[in-house]
Amino acid sequence: MKPASPETIKVAFYMTTVLEYGGGLEKYLIDTAAHLAEAENVTADVISMDDVHTQRIIQLLNVFRGQKIDLALSYKLDLADIRARLGAAHYYKIKNFAELRKKLNEYDVVYSKNEILEAFILKFLVGYKNIPPVIFGGHTPLCYPRARSFHAKLHNLLYTGWFYRFLSSGVDRFHVLNQFEHQLYRRLFPRRMVYKINNPFDSAAYRRQARAHHHGFGFSKAHRHILWAGRLSEQKGVHTLVQLITELTPKAEGVIWHIVGDGEDRPAIERLIRDHANVQYHGHVDPALMPSVYQDSDLFLSTSQWEGYPYTLLEARAFDLPIIAFNIPGTKDILEKYDKGVLVHDAAEMKQALMAALAKPKPVSHQSDQEDEFQPDYIYRQLISALKGQS
Repeated sequence: MKPASPETIKVAFYMTTVLEYGGGLEKYLIDTAAHLAEAENVTADVISMDDVHTQRIIQLLNVFRGQKIDLALSYKLDLADIRARLGAAHYYKIKNFAELRKKLNEYDVVYSKNEILEAFILKFLVGYKNIPPVIFGGHTPLCYPRARSFHAKLHNLLYTGWFYRFLSSGVDRFHVLNQFEHQLYRRLFPRRMVYKINNPFDSAAYRRQARAHHHGFGFSKAHRHILWAGRLSEQKGVHTLVQLITELTPKAEGVIWHIVGDGEDRPAIERLIRDHANVQYHGHVDPALMPSVYQDSDLFLSTSQWEGYPYTLLEARAFDLPIIAFNIPGTKDILEKYDKGVLVHDAAEMKQALMAALAKPKPVSHQSDQEDEFQPDYIYRQLISALKGQS
């Protein structure tokens, strides 16, 4: 892969909390920095605040959400593994904001997480004018379309109004992941450049991982295996998942539900597995083993209430799995051109779609050699152009 032009560029990928959290954004930053660092004339590193700052932020979230967040759930990746995956890219943990300002000035452009925390720090504690041009990567949706809780509704109020516009006033340009957010950013920031660029995903490489590492969970060929994977949280729709399994278990003989992930709603899943023998909870699974989990599954279910651009759907697509999900931004962008994707509007429709899928014969195998719009080389050429401010 070659950059869009021969000009050199040094890119700092910034988020306040540490990469060890291991979520979708952390995966994106690690993979993207590693890939760009291999390109000619590109330097790419990841910068975060240190563990002390991360733990303080988690404590503040404890107060805001009114619940205790287990630090063990926030550190899924090993630091040595992160540095190995980064390859030629570096990972720096910064102790204070003066040091952060100094470090960011070693680069030509700063690609930052787009949340209020980062916006506040860059505006008041670092100063947009004191650092290179900032691009906000819209990996956190500004609007949660199926908000239920007070905190989710408050998020929508803060991120789609004057407060977020004020904090982000010094941002030079924006990168978004789906069409809905593209239109929203253009409305909120009409004088800024907004780039819509997919997350990169190498389907062929992901399938190869399934041959190299196997999960060993013992999926019986005599059963139908439905896979759900994600953080156990309101965003991922754990309440809907529990409702569906509870209602469908008496009607879906021979079905095994496999739940992968961890999070604050784990108690609901633990109650579920006590009540239903056909539910297997695997907790957090090593990412190297997940391709084989998809490969051995028969259907992927997503109950997410909001998303930016979920990797789980790209991973399920790599194995040509039937996918059932809510018709929300991000999810819609990935599935609307996928012939085995079913988009539904509510839990009742999801239940019907699941019953219809289970009524069909069990697929023999999951193989796909399709080329798609998520191929990394194509995506990274687009991203380098955005980092350079090219149209």
